[in-house]
Amino acid sequence: MKNQRAVVSFALVLAFCGWVPVAIAQDARGMKRVDAGPRDSTAIEQSDSVASYAILVGVNRYRDQSIPRLNYAVADAFAIRDLLVNKFGFPEENIVLLTDSLATGTNIKSAIGKLTSIDPASRVIFYFAGHGETITISRGGDVGLLVPYDANTETQAQLYASCLLMADIRSFSTVVSGRHMLFLVDACYGGLAAVTRSLDAEPDEHITQEYIDKLVTHRSRFIITAGGKGEKVIESPDWGHSAFTMALLDGLGGGFAARAGNKFVTEKDLGEYLSQKVSAYTKNRQTPVHQSIEPEDEGQFVFRIGAAAPPMVVRMQTDVDSAVITVDNRAVGHTQRDSLSALVRHGRHIIIASREGFKSDRRTIDVGDHPLDIQFSLAPILGRVELFSDPPGATVLLDGRTVGHTPIVAREVPYGKHTVLFMLLDHEEKSMNIDIKGEATQSLGAHLVATPELIARGIYRDWRTAKTTWTWVGGIMTLGMAAGTLAINSNANGSYNEYKTATDVSVMNSKYSDYSKQLKLRNVAAAGIGLCAVFTVYQLIRGVSYEEALHEAQQQRLSLGLPSGIQSAALSVSIRF
Repeated sequence: MKNQRAVVSFALVLAFCGWVPVAIAQDARGMKRVDAGPRDSTAIEQSDSVASYAILVGVNRYRDQSIPRLNYAVADAFAIRDLLVNKFGFPEENIVLLTDSLATGTNIKSAIGKLTSIDPASRVIFYFAGHGETITISRGGDVGLLVPYDANTETQAQLYASCLLMADIRSFSTVVSGRHMLFLVDACYGGLAAVTRSLDAEPDEHITQEYIDKLVTHRSRFIITAGGKGEKVIESPDWGHSAFTMALLDGLGGGFAARAGNKFVTEKDLGEYLSQKVSAYTKNRQTPVHQSIEPEDEGQFVFRIGAAAPPMVVRMQTDVDSAVITVDNRAVGHTQRDSLSALVRHGRHIIIASREGFKSDRRTIDVGDHPLDIQFSLAPILGRVELFSDPPGATVLLDGRTVGHTPIVAREVPYGKHTVLFMLLDHEEKSMNIDIKGEATQSLGAHLVATPELIARGIYRDWRTAKTTWTWVGGIMTLGMAAGTLAINSNANGSYNEYKTATDVSVMNSKYSDYSKQLKLRNVAAAGIGLCAVFTVYQLIRGVSYEEALHEAQQQRLSLGLPSGIQSAALSVSIRF
């Protein structure tokens, strides 16, 4: 089974709701199972007046190892047995407890079969804690299954044949001869066996003995399942039970399911209490469902309890002020000077201390006959930030405090809004905001813009470099042209001497022609010498000032349409030293 509380490995889509172990409470405070305590006189009175029977089933481990193990189903079954024996006087010999390998389908049905001939005035509780399953049939609708220890999940047909059908609940309620029968199913909704009709509300006034006498003398078949359709049944190591069974133990063992001033808990009172309490325990992820199985039933299963204990003072202290305190998802106030006192009813409760910017501290407590002191510790929420800049090496100030130089990786920052300032020499400062809402890492980068002065210095440097370079170029070209002129002049003189000494007319004409060309080339070279000399002298005497460079930087900024005094990152890169 792939679902955490599912049983299925076949191909049909299953609408399942089972048991899912989750860590609801974050802090284990030595939570103990709710103990019903010693047998009291009211329990003896009930046991003497009517025979009481119970079939209790709890399965943690299944024969089919593909079915996920549960953690507290067996413990839940034992806790219910202790409650029934110690609090409500159920004779131990009348209780059948089937756990793990004993909880086979045959054993469960056999235990039910033995109740077919009990006294008609008896009352019976059937409790099941284990995996539940829902399969969708081809014609529409759901078929609910309770999964015994020996369930076979290889095929849908084998699963169907080896499980207890929720529809069998109706059959069980028919064959059992007891007057009152209460089914407590700590598994999934699974095709609820009850009829679909609204339940009449209990009278708002104090329940009288006459009203109770009327309920106990009429027949009743009632079922309460741990969750609605599609919901998963939750258990927690902090409770040591499922949410359903923990609320059941509190409601009956502590008497909290009884209406104010009453010493009785009817099946409907219990169903309503479980719906409210389990919803609170599980943050509305699981809400028990309760219904009557037979529409004509006029009676109810009734538990007689003692007077409810008065609420007890619980003093809560936090290491931060103004923390919100909630009890069972209901806000009771804020801590002032780090403390708060509240009256809390007996039983098990979930208390949470929270404050914006801090991790909540969740505790599960048992309120008894003595005041409690609870110390909460709220750790601040710290996010992580990665800080970068272009160019790197910028000094970073977080809320005015220097935290380092970029790049900064995985810096812890407290919850809330913060101001980050990037500073780099000769660059415009860059201020940015960051909002830390959790522990996730955020990245923040800034493009730092060079100041006009930095750009002007770059321009000035470039100009100076260009002046020096072109002066050298002009000087070298002047010298080169001079050397070339001298060489040409020497060649021209040679051609002229050859012309004068020549005797042949053709030779004379050729040499004279060479002489004329070389004279023209010499004149051109001489002119080049003059131009190079003028260029060199110009570079030598040309003035280069920082003020001109600053003006040029401003002109470049204006040409890009940038605001006064701010330069673009791209421009600063193009002329950077």
